[in-house]
Amino acid sequence: MSKGSGVAVAGTLPTQMKDSALGRIPESWEVLRLEHILDRIEAGKSPSCPDRPAVGEEWGVLKVSAVRPEGFVAGENKAIVNTTHIEPLFEVKERDLLITRANTYELVGLTCLVHKPPPRLMLCDKTLRLVLTEAADRRFIFFASQMPYIRRQIEVHATGSSGSMKNISQETIKGLLVIVPPCAEQRRIAEILDTLDEAIRKTEELIAKLKQVKQGLLHDLLTRGIDDNGELRDPNRHPEQFQDSPLGRIPKAWKVGGLLDVGATDRQSILTGPFGAQLGSSDFRSSGVPLLRIGNVQWGYLDLADLVHVSESKAQSLARYRVRKGDLLFARQGATTGRNALADARTEEFLINYHIIRVAVEHSRCHPTFLYSVFNSPVIQQQVDREKGRSTREGVSTGTLTSLRFPIPRIEEQSRFANVVEAHDARTQQEALALEKLKLLKQGLMEDLLTGRVRTTNLEAGR
Repeated sequence: MSKGSGVAVAGTLPTQMKDSALGRIPESWEVLRLEHILDRIEAGKSPSCPDRPAVGEEWGVLKVSAVRPEGFVAGENKAIVNTTHIEPLFEVKERDLLITRANTYELVGLTCLVHKPPPRLMLCDKTLRLVLTEAADRRFIFFASQMPYIRRQIEVHATGSSGSMKNISQETIKGLLVIVPPCAEQRRIAEILDTLDEAIRKTEELIAKLKQVKQGLLHDLLTRGIDDNGELRDPNRHPEQFQDSPLGRIPKAWKVGGLLDVGATDRQSILTGPFGAQLGSSDFRSSGVPLLRIGNVQWGYLDLADLVHVSESKAQSLARYRVRKGDLLFARQGATTGRNALADARTEEFLINYHIIRVAVEHSRCHPTFLYSVFNSPVIQQQVDREKGRSTREGVSTGTLTSLRFPIPRIEEQSRFANVVEAHDARTQQEALALEKLKLLKQGLMEDLLTGRVRTTNLEAGR
């Protein structure tokens, strides 16, 4: 059990089990069609263009075209409709249980239990509100709707032939089979899972805050630096310690340079992976020397879940494309252009393919963490965005990287810089691991509690 999660669940109680259409369930539980616990289904409304307001009149509401358990799908459309023409029936309210009626295959049938909706939010005709009877706890039904057995029913009955768009009818929703315990047990299960959801939300908020703090931290570090006493320099108290540069005011001991000023001396410092006849899909093997592709390079980390390999002999012929710890790897094309991550000990001696650029620096002149931080700060990102806008073919090339300019402190100060950033990143990573554990705990508890494999404490006895 996760420390501090506040969740307590009894072990499996000796109880009578019975067979049902959805597998073995406790004797006191039922499998019901959703319509047996539904009071009604309320459909959303599409705004109509004639409802445009008069000039100067406040207008425009967000319409919810799809939901998922975490909340509303990003990018809801602005509805062209006068707010005074919105009927109260279609306004989204706190604690509403919503379901996506029509959308992509991945979204159709997903539900959301609304928490603090923004003002002037309405349902469109692609979303439905489920209003339950007193025989069902809406929180419990929300969690139950995420179970695989519900998803399988939706996948079977969803219709639609236009690309990936799918629909589910109100009759399909009413006919969904749901495992339903007595109301008291529904509430207890919902309370347990609510506690985990709240812990997950708070951890996600903390991670988001830490990321915001890091941006401010990087700005200070890259404009003020850290002096020999480990303190940020103060340009207001000691203006004599600063100088003008093409990048703005920076400490006097710094210089402005590029990757060639700090590049490795024992190998090519900026190198695009092999292309053409050098390396193709016919060279891929299920084992051997791992090859990093564009999908392995994520923002700030390397995802090694999906690797291909080449033979040892092929790797020998491509030895110049090997990766070492501390190399900065860039995704060079498409929507992922500019995405980058530092190579670590896990990827020592891996190879890169054509869609990755490897940057190798001389560690006596440039600390890898400092370089990574610079390349993920506005100092570099603004230059990269300008370069991407000038080309219709590829966003990042060796020429682009060579042209970029950034402040370069002495290596001793870079090391102090790296220590601060790594300590902050360690805190963020710690919270990210805690978040992953909470999500795994919730997933396991949902499987156990919502099927009755594990029972909650005896409510009547007050335990």
